[in-house]
Amino acid sequence: MILVYKTIMIICLTYLTGDQFQVLLIALILIGSLILFMKFYFNSVYHNEIISKLWSTILAVNLWTAVMLVFAKIMENTLFEGSIIAWLLGIPFVVLIILTNRDHRVDLLLINVNKFQSGQEVRDQIRYLLKLIEWQSTNRNSAILLDGYIEIHKQSCNQDDCPLKQKVVKNNRFTKNLMSQDETLNEKYALLIQLLYKMYSQGIKKFPNNTSLRIAYAFFLLEKMQSKQQALQELTSAEQNKPPFDEQFVIFRYKKIIEDEIAESQAEGQGGLDVVSESAFQNHMRQLQANIEKSALLHMEFWSQLSEDNPDLAKLNDIGSKINSSVHNVEENWNKLLKINASNAKAMRLYGKFLIEIINDKEAGDELLEKYLSFVI
Repeated sequence: MILVYKTIMIICLTYLTGDQFQVLLIALILIGSLILFMKFYFNSVYHNEIISKLWSTILAVNLWTAVMLVFAKIMENTLFEGSIIAWLLGIPFVVLIILTNRDHRVDLLLINVNKFQSGQEVRDQIRYLLKLIEWQSTNRNSAILLDGYIEIHKQSCNQDDCPLKQKVVKNNRFTKNLMSQDETLNEKYALLIQLLYKMYSQGIKKFPNNTSLRIAYAFFLLEKMQSKQQALQELTSAEQNKPPFDEQFVIFRYKKIIEDEIAESQAEGQGGLDVVSESAFQNHMRQLQANIEKSALLHMEFWSQLSEDNPDLAKLNDIGSKINSSVHNVEENWNKLLKINASNAKAMRLYGKFLIEIINDKEAGDELLEKYLSFVI
């Protein structure tokens, strides 16, 4: 953004040198300075807080200079020197206002999680929450803001599976005395990370075409959840939404890094799964086995009823409906397993046999079993 502004100004100052272009040049300087200030001050593009404050201060001074340039142009025939003095006197006040101003990002915490209007709002709120989580152990104000956000979220969130609602808060004095400060911080950290994971998932469902949100989610999965497979899946989904060139570059670079790390860990026999992903995989695997068994029993019952001399059509219809539901559940479990680990031989064999022996989809089942054999061999 700054490079674009500088390039435009260099071109304009090189070729628009006549007095008749002064108003146009001043207007371009003012508009460019305003856009840069709004971009850097309100969006907090830098992760480092000191660098962010520094750039906000520099761009505020730049905007103040542009404003005083407009004032000087208007008053050039009457009070031109006064504009220079006003500019010099105003610089310390501008710097002081920027450095001591209330953090506008606090307003992000007041956005209701059920009423996000864009993927940008989801990303900005989560990004600020991650900063507060990082600072809470050293900054009392950050810890207070997080506690306030937790209380507000518990009241405003309408999701029954919200991590903050499911957790029984230990408010009695005896329990608090038993818990050390580190234990309390670790417990809060775990709850908030679960909450942010849930917020990202809901945000992706609500704004599926927002590539910047998907990329931010992939970084969260990679850095906080240590889930390489899922992060790779999100980057692949973002790539399919035809992102701009800069995001394409980020996606390509991190996909390559993650793929190399997964290949290296698999070569070492580690499987490429973190603790969280392994736990989720085992859970979905158990559900897959249970749903396959249920589907098999329902199919047996269906054919048993159908083989009778006078089959009960109402009962057959009821069993058929249950079969459709069970098959859908099996497919859903299988898709979830693929997202976590697409190369697990045990899951491939189980689902392949389900397709052949129960669904009677021999072609798809054989293809999956061949893939299973290639992994085993």
